[in-house]
Amino acid sequence: MKAEPGLTSGVPETEKVEEFMQDLKHPMKDVAQYLREVILSTDKSISEGIFWKAPVFYYTGKNETLQSKRLF
Repeated sequence: MKAEPGLTSGVPETEKVEEFMQDLKHPMKDVAQYLREVILSTDKSISEGIFWKAPVFYYTGKNETLQSKRLF
């Protein structure tokens, strides 16, 4: 059985992203690192991982559907 990635399982893959960023050779690497820090600092429910050979961010908190919210 294939292991489920953090993106679909909601498990942080910070080590993979750290490794990716350490090996990254790009002129905007400093900007990418800064944006990563800003995104992760906005909410503790945001996590990160690698998807399609690039860093991605995803929500790991409880998803509430519209049906569970009273709109009126």
